[in-house]
Amino acid sequence: MTQVVEIMTTPVKTVPPDLDTAAARHLMRKARVHHLVVMEGDRIVGILSQRDLGGTCEESLPAGRIDAVMRTDVVAIPPGATVRAAAAMLRGYDIGCLPVVDGKTLVGILTTSDLLDWISAAPGRRAAARRPRGRARRGAGARGRAACRRPAARR
Repeated sequence: MTQVVEIMTTPVKTVPPDLDTAAARHLMRKARVHHLVVMEGDRIVGILSQRDLGGTCEESLPAGRIDAVMRTDVVAIPPGATVRAAAAMLRGYDIGCLPVVDGKTLVGILTTSDLLDWISAAPGRRAAARRPRGRARRGAGARGRAACRRPAARR
């Protein structure tokens, strides 16, 4: 069976808990990621998702530090766990990512996008079919902007 270490994303984007929410959103956009692992030294203290920052709408960005909006109930998975176990955890906890931790060391992150990339690849070509991390998804910007538009007033 395929293990998490085979499909996880590395390196992981990490941030300190005192980072400003606007800076965190900027980093997510620049790195084209939807999750940041919040670290205090070498300890995971939270997960910050794009949803925690109000999604893609500028108007909904909460002011202040990320430690006020991050999730602190972090669920992690070891690198040797099966992809099936990871999928069950993502579904069971209704979360979009799992930090991959070897002992107490953060070694990667597994997201629903990683799982979908793996599932959508042909069985013999799964390792080569991973989406490059530097490329934006087609149409994602248009959908994000449309979601921020307010409905036009009826006349």
